[in-house]
Amino acid sequence: MGGGKGKWLRRWEIEFSNSRDCMRALRRGEINPAQALGGAAATMKKYIGCDMHKKFSVFVTMDELGKLEAAVKVANDSLELSSYLKTLTPGTPVAVEASGGWYWFVERLEEAGMEVRLVHPLEAKKRLAGRHKTDSIDAAGLAMRLRNGTLPEVWIPPANLRDLRGLLRARLA
Repeated sequence: MGGGKGKWLRRWEIEFSNSRDCMRALRRGEINPAQALGGAAATMKKYIGCDMHKKFSVFVTMDELGKLEAAVKVANDSLELSSYLKTLTPGTPVAVEASGGWYWFVERLEEAGMEVRLVHPLEAKKRLAGRHKTDSIDAAGLAMRLRNGTLPEVWIPPANLRDLRGLLRARLA
């Protein structure tokens, strides 16, 4: 039974590594496979859950392995939000609940190059049910659902259609 890990390491060694020293360090537990690969392989894909409110938003990042980073609370003013979004890697998927003011928030995320996923709030509440809910727990739950592929998404209209809807709303008012 103990040969399973060694078998995996031998297959990994043949496919990915030419360095004996690297494999020895990997077997001793001094480095992990992502570090052994180095470069682009060492950076894992991130998934971000965002619990948005009127005055602030809470962002929680989860990596491919399910490890959570600390929650980051960001004010929703243009300067602080844009400076935080600059720290994120473009193309990172971000899950945001569809609340009353999601339009401008999604536009900011799209301008920063994020891959925005809009979440159905009622379905998200059902799937993330719990007695002790906080903003960081909600954001972490969204990140986890995004990572697992079980996020209850809704359609985001393209920017030009959102603008047209805004014009129609203003005209009807």
